[in-house]
Amino acid sequence: MVGVYEKFARTDGDFATVSIALMLSVEGERCTKIRLALGSCGPTPIRVPEAEAQLLGSRLDKPAIRKAANLVVQATTPMNDLRGSADYRRMLVPRLVQQAIEKARSNEAALSE
Repeated sequence: MVGVYEKFARTDGDFATVSIALMLSVEGERCTKIRLALGSCGPTPIRVPEAEAQLLGSRLDKPAIRKAANLVVQATTPMNDLRGSADYRRMLVPRLVQQAIEKARSNEAALSE
């Protein structure tokens, strides 16, 4: 199992506009374990078990990730602040979910070599 943390910030070293923490395990081509938490998109960090269930057992292909990311977006309740509007934060979520999964898969592949 590998973990990654991705964040989008307006400037390097700034607080996250949106952040994602991800734990992932893949056996063969299939996702066997996944935990995903989203930050800066609600009053507390958000986990979306329905999105995790969407990815569990999948090949982590783009359609599965897109469906899961849409579930995550629906679970958000971001606020507007000087780092970004609620709509802007929601727009960033799918991209960060995709990046976090790609990075975790790459890290896991490197560990198994």
